[in-house]
Amino acid sequence: MNNPNIGVLGGDARYIHLANALSRDGYEVHCMFLDSPRLARGVHRAEDFRDALPFCAALLLPTPVCGQGLELNAPYWPQDRNRDIGQFLGDIGKTALVLGGAFSPAVKAAFAAKELRFIDLMERDDLAAANALPTAEGAVAMAMEQMEITLSGSRSCVVGCGRCGRVLARLLAAMGSRVTVTARRPGQLTWIADQGWTPLETGRLAQGAGEWDVVFNTVPAPVVDRRVLDALGPGAVVIDLASRPGGTDFLYAAQRGITAVLAPGLPGKVAPKTAGLILRDTILPILRERGISV
Repeated sequence: MNNPNIGVLGGDARYIHLANALSRDGYEVHCMFLDSPRLARGVHRAEDFRDALPFCAALLLPTPVCGQGLELNAPYWPQDRNRDIGQFLGDIGKTALVLGGAFSPAVKAAFAAKELRFIDLMERDDLAAANALPTAEGAVAMAMEQMEITLSGSRSCVVGCGRCGRVLARLLAAMGSRVTVTARRPGQLTWIADQGWTPLETGRLAQGAGEWDVVFNTVPAPVVDRRVLDALGPGAVVIDLASRPGGTDFLYAAQRGITAVLAPGLPGKVAPKTAGLILRDTILPILRERGISV
Protein backbone atom coordinates (compact mmCIF):
# COMPACT_ATOMS: atom_id res chain seq x y z
CA MET A 1 0.00 0.00 0.00
CA ASN A 2 1.33 3.43 -0.93
CA ASN A 3 1.94 5.96 1.81
CA PRO A 4 -0.28 9.08 1.86
CA ASN A 5 0.70 11.98 -0.38
CA ILE A 6 1.17 15.30 1.41
CA GLY A 7 1.56 18.56 -0.47
CA VAL A 8 3.60 21.43 1.01
CA LEU A 9 2.85 24.65 -0.87
CA GLY A 10 5.16 27.61 -0.37
CA GLY A 11 6.18 28.76 3.06
CA ASP A 12 9.34 30.04 4.72
CA ALA A 13 12.35 28.15 6.12
CA ARG A 14 10.29 26.29 8.72
CA TYR A 15 8.36 24.58 5.89
CA ILE A 16 11.60 23.12 4.55
CA HIS A 17 12.16 21.43 7.91
CA LEU A 18 8.47 20.46 8.08
CA ALA A 19 8.67 18.78 4.66
CA ASN A 20 11.87 16.93 5.63
CA ALA A 21 10.36 15.76 8.94
CA LEU A 22 7.17 14.45 7.32
CA SER A 23 9.25 12.62 4.72
CA ARG A 24 11.24 10.94 7.51
CA ASP A 25 7.92 10.00 9.11
CA GLY A 26 7.10 8.01 5.97
CA TYR A 27 4.80 10.36 4.04
CA GLU A 28 5.23 11.00 0.32
CA VAL A 29 5.90 14.74 0.43
CA HIS A 30 5.49 16.91 -2.66
CA CYS A 31 6.80 20.47 -2.44
CA MET A 32 5.22 23.08 -4.68
CA PHE A 33 6.21 26.75 -4.81
CA LEU A 34 9.04 25.73 -2.48
CA ASP A 35 12.53 24.87 -3.67
CA SER A 36 15.71 24.71 -1.62
CA PRO A 37 18.90 22.64 -1.61
CA ARG A 38 18.10 21.89 2.03
CA LEU A 39 15.11 19.75 1.07
CA ALA A 40 15.85 16.09 1.82
CA ARG A 41 16.42 13.60 -1.01
CA GLY A 42 13.16 11.84 -0.31
CA VAL A 43 11.10 15.01 -0.78
CA HIS A 44 9.61 15.41 -4.25
CA ARG A 45 9.86 18.75 -6.03
CA ALA A 46 6.77 19.22 -8.18
CA GLU A 47 7.54 21.61 -11.04
CA ASP A 48 3.90 21.54 -12.12
CA PHE A 49 1.50 21.47 -9.18
CA ARG A 50 -1.10 19.74 -11.36
CA ASP A 51 1.10 16.64 -11.36
CA ALA A 52 0.72 16.19 -7.60
CA LEU A 53 -2.04 18.37 -6.22
CA PRO A 54 -5.08 16.24 -7.17
CA PHE A 55 -3.56 13.19 -5.48
CA CYS A 56 -2.64 14.78 -2.14
CA ALA A 57 -4.66 13.67 0.87
CA ALA A 58 -3.54 16.77 2.76
CA LEU A 59 -2.17 20.17 1.77
CA LEU A 60 -0.01 22.28 4.04
CA LEU A 61 -0.15 25.99 3.27
CA PRO A 62 2.12 28.74 4.65
CA THR A 63 1.73 30.88 7.75
CA PRO A 64 0.39 33.35 6.82
CA VAL A 65 -1.13 31.73 3.72
CA CYS A 66 -0.81 34.83 1.55
CA GLY A 67 1.08 38.09 1.53
CA GLN A 68 -0.79 40.64 -0.57
CA GLY A 69 -4.24 39.66 -1.82
CA LEU A 70 -4.19 36.07 -3.06
CA GLU A 71 -0.44 35.84 -3.62
CA LEU A 72 0.88 32.69 -1.93
CA ASN A 73 3.52 33.32 0.70
CA ALA A 74 6.43 31.63 -1.09
CA PRO A 75 9.81 33.27 -0.43
CA TYR A 76 11.65 30.22 -1.82
CA TRP A 77 9.96 30.55 -5.22
CA PRO A 78 11.19 32.89 -8.00
CA GLN A 79 9.63 36.32 -7.68
CA ASP A 80 8.80 36.46 -11.38
CA ARG A 81 6.74 33.23 -11.26
CA ASN A 82 2.96 33.32 -10.81
CA ARG A 83 1.94 32.41 -7.27
CA ASP A 84 -1.71 33.45 -7.24
CA ILE A 85 -3.58 30.78 -5.25
CA GLY A 86 -6.52 31.02 -7.62
CA GLN A 87 -4.50 29.07 -10.18
CA PHE A 88 -4.52 25.86 -8.13
CA LEU A 89 -7.69 25.90 -6.03
CA GLY A 90 -9.62 24.05 -8.73
CA ASP A 91 -7.09 21.20 -8.65
CA ILE A 92 -7.46 20.48 -4.94
CA GLY A 93 -9.45 17.32 -4.27
CA LYS A 94 -12.77 17.94 -2.54
CA THR A 95 -11.85 15.52 0.25
CA ALA A 96 -8.35 16.89 0.81
CA LEU A 97 -7.49 18.23 4.25
CA VAL A 98 -6.12 21.78 3.94
CA LEU A 99 -4.02 23.16 6.79
CA GLY A 100 -2.48 26.62 6.97
CA GLY A 101 -2.03 29.61 9.21
CA ALA A 102 -3.65 33.04 9.35
CA PHE A 103 -6.13 32.74 6.49
CA SER A 104 -7.07 36.27 5.42
CA PRO A 105 -10.70 37.15 4.60
CA ALA A 106 -9.81 37.15 0.89
CA VAL A 107 -8.29 33.67 1.10
CA LYS A 108 -11.25 32.36 3.11
CA ALA A 109 -13.62 33.71 0.46
CA ALA A 110 -11.60 32.05 -2.32
CA PHE A 111 -11.75 28.69 -0.53
CA ALA A 112 -15.46 29.06 0.19
CA ALA A 113 -16.14 29.77 -3.50
CA LYS A 114 -14.57 26.38 -4.33
CA GLU A 115 -16.32 24.67 -1.39
CA LEU A 116 -12.97 23.71 0.11
CA ARG A 117 -12.58 23.14 3.84
CA PHE A 118 -9.54 24.23 5.81
CA ILE A 119 -8.14 24.40 9.33
CA ASP A 120 -6.38 27.55 10.52
CA LEU A 121 -3.47 26.33 12.64
CA MET A 122 -2.98 29.77 14.18
CA GLU A 123 -6.29 29.33 16.00
CA ARG A 124 -5.04 26.22 17.84
CA ASP A 125 -3.99 26.61 21.47
CA ASP A 126 -1.43 23.80 21.28
CA LEU A 127 0.53 25.53 18.51
CA ALA A 128 0.37 28.91 20.26
CA ALA A 129 1.71 27.37 23.46
CA ALA A 130 4.57 25.59 21.69
CA ASN A 131 5.53 28.73 19.77
CA ALA A 132 5.74 30.88 22.91
CA LEU A 133 9.35 29.99 23.75
CA PRO A 134 10.92 30.56 20.29
CA THR A 135 8.90 33.78 20.04
CA ALA A 136 10.21 34.98 23.38
CA GLU A 137 13.80 34.08 22.52
CA GLY A 138 13.49 35.85 19.18
CA ALA A 139 12.04 38.94 20.84
CA VAL A 140 14.93 39.08 23.29
CA ALA A 141 17.47 38.69 20.48
CA MET A 142 15.81 41.48 18.50
CA ALA A 143 15.76 43.77 21.53
CA MET A 144 19.45 43.16 22.18
CA GLU A 145 20.22 44.19 18.60
CA GLN A 146 18.33 47.47 19.00
CA MET A 147 19.14 48.51 22.57
CA GLU A 148 22.11 50.61 23.66
CA ILE A 149 22.32 48.89 27.05
CA THR A 150 22.26 45.30 28.28
CA LEU A 151 19.03 43.60 29.25
CA SER A 152 20.68 42.77 32.56
CA GLY A 153 19.89 45.72 34.78
CA SER A 154 17.38 47.15 32.31
CA ARG A 155 13.75 48.07 32.99
CA SER A 156 11.40 46.22 30.69
CA CYS A 157 7.66 46.02 30.15
CA VAL A 158 5.69 43.15 28.66
CA VAL A 159 2.28 44.30 27.48
CA GLY A 160 -0.12 41.39 27.81
CA CYS A 161 -0.17 38.35 30.07
CA GLY A 162 -0.94 35.61 27.56
CA ARG A 163 1.23 32.57 26.84
CA CYS A 164 3.92 34.51 25.02
CA GLY A 165 3.89 37.35 27.54
CA ARG A 166 4.37 35.00 30.48
CA VAL A 167 7.25 33.11 28.87
CA LEU A 168 8.89 36.35 27.77
CA ALA A 169 8.62 37.86 31.25
CA ARG A 170 10.29 34.79 32.80
CA LEU A 171 13.12 34.97 30.27
CA LEU A 172 13.68 38.70 30.85
CA ALA A 173 13.67 38.27 34.63
CA ALA A 174 16.17 35.40 34.36
CA MET A 175 18.45 37.74 32.39
CA GLY A 176 18.38 40.31 35.18
CA SER A 177 15.82 42.76 33.83
CA ARG A 178 13.36 44.46 36.18
CA VAL A 179 10.09 43.39 34.59
CA THR A 180 6.68 45.05 34.51
CA VAL A 181 3.83 42.97 33.05
CA THR A 182 0.46 44.44 32.15
CA ALA A 183 -2.95 42.81 32.20
CA ARG A 184 -6.60 43.85 32.34
CA ARG A 185 -8.13 41.43 34.85
CA PRO A 186 -7.53 41.70 38.62
CA GLY A 187 -6.78 37.98 38.87
CA GLN A 188 -4.01 38.30 36.29
CA LEU A 189 -2.51 41.30 38.09
CA THR A 190 -2.43 39.29 41.32
CA TRP A 191 -0.72 36.40 39.54
CA ILE A 192 1.89 38.79 38.06
CA ALA A 193 2.70 40.15 41.52
CA ASP A 194 3.03 36.58 42.84
CA GLN A 195 5.73 35.95 40.22
CA GLY A 196 7.79 38.83 41.61
CA TRP A 197 7.12 41.14 38.68
CA THR A 198 5.55 44.59 38.78
CA PRO A 199 1.86 44.43 37.79
CA LEU A 200 0.22 47.25 35.83
CA GLU A 201 -3.26 47.59 34.39
CA THR A 202 -2.92 47.76 30.60
CA GLY A 203 -5.08 50.90 30.40
CA ARG A 204 -2.51 52.73 32.58
CA LEU A 205 0.41 51.94 30.26
CA ALA A 206 1.34 55.59 29.69
CA GLN A 207 1.75 56.18 33.42
CA GLY A 208 4.66 53.78 33.71
CA ALA A 209 6.25 54.23 30.30
CA GLY A 210 8.82 56.79 31.40
CA GLU A 211 10.61 54.14 33.47
CA TRP A 212 11.18 51.54 30.74
CA ASP A 213 14.14 50.90 28.46
CA VAL A 214 12.26 48.41 26.30
CA VAL A 215 8.61 47.57 25.72
CA PHE A 216 7.44 44.23 24.29
CA ASN A 217 3.86 44.30 23.04
CA THR A 218 1.94 41.04 22.64
CA VAL A 219 -1.57 42.56 22.40
CA PRO A 220 -3.18 42.74 18.91
CA ALA A 221 -4.85 46.08 19.65
CA PRO A 222 -3.69 49.74 19.55
CA VAL A 223 -2.19 49.87 23.06
CA VAL A 224 1.23 51.47 22.44
CA ASP A 225 -0.36 54.70 21.29
CA ARG A 226 0.75 58.35 21.19
CA ARG A 227 0.34 58.80 24.94
CA VAL A 228 2.61 55.86 25.65
CA LEU A 229 5.17 56.86 23.02
CA ASP A 230 5.26 60.43 24.33
CA ALA A 231 5.96 59.10 27.82
CA LEU A 232 8.85 56.83 26.79
CA GLY A 233 12.31 58.09 27.62
CA PRO A 234 15.16 58.75 25.13
CA GLY A 235 16.62 55.58 23.66
CA ALA A 236 13.65 53.38 24.56
CA VAL A 237 12.89 50.52 22.17
CA VAL A 238 9.54 48.94 21.27
CA ILE A 239 9.35 45.35 19.98
CA ASP A 240 5.83 44.54 18.77
CA LEU A 241 5.07 40.81 18.59
CA ALA A 242 1.37 41.10 17.74
CA SER A 243 0.05 40.01 14.37
CA ARG A 244 -0.11 42.68 11.67
CA PRO A 245 -0.67 45.61 11.91
CA GLY A 246 0.55 45.27 15.51
CA GLY A 247 -0.48 47.33 18.51
CA THR A 248 1.95 50.24 18.10
CA ASP A 249 1.54 53.59 16.36
CA PHE A 250 4.62 53.05 14.18
CA LEU A 251 4.20 56.26 12.19
CA TYR A 252 4.17 58.38 15.33
CA ALA A 253 7.07 56.41 16.80
CA ALA A 254 9.13 57.26 13.71
CA GLN A 255 8.20 60.92 14.05
CA ARG A 256 9.35 60.83 17.67
CA GLY A 257 12.60 59.09 16.76
CA ILE A 258 11.69 55.98 18.76
CA THR A 259 12.91 52.61 17.51
CA ALA A 260 9.77 50.50 17.09
CA VAL A 261 9.94 47.15 15.28
CA LEU A 262 7.02 45.01 14.15
CA ALA A 263 8.13 41.40 14.56
CA PRO A 264 5.34 38.87 13.93
CA GLY A 265 6.13 35.24 13.09
CA LEU A 266 9.46 35.17 14.94
CA PRO A 267 9.67 31.36 15.34
CA GLY A 268 10.01 30.93 11.57
CA LYS A 269 12.69 33.62 11.40
CA VAL A 270 14.91 32.92 14.39
CA ALA A 271 14.41 29.18 14.93
CA PRO A 272 13.05 27.69 11.68
CA LYS A 273 14.03 24.11 12.48
CA THR A 274 12.38 24.21 15.90
CA ALA A 275 9.35 25.96 14.42
CA GLY A 276 9.11 23.39 11.62
CA LEU A 277 9.17 20.52 14.10
CA ILE A 278 6.54 22.29 16.21
CA LEU A 279 4.35 22.45 13.11
CA ARG A 280 4.98 18.75 12.44
CA ASP A 281 4.01 17.84 16.02
CA THR A 282 0.83 19.91 15.67
CA ILE A 283 -0.12 18.53 12.26
CA LEU A 284 0.53 14.80 12.81
CA PRO A 285 -2.33 14.25 15.31
CA ILE A 286 -4.70 16.08 12.95
CA LEU A 287 -3.66 13.86 10.05
CA ARG A 288 -4.11 10.73 12.14
CA GLU A 289 -7.55 11.85 13.32
CA ARG A 290 -8.57 12.11 9.66
CA GLY A 291 -7.13 8.69 8.83
CA ILE A 292 -4.16 10.14 6.92
CA SER A 293 -1.44 8.11 8.56
CA VAL A 294 1.54 6.01 7.50
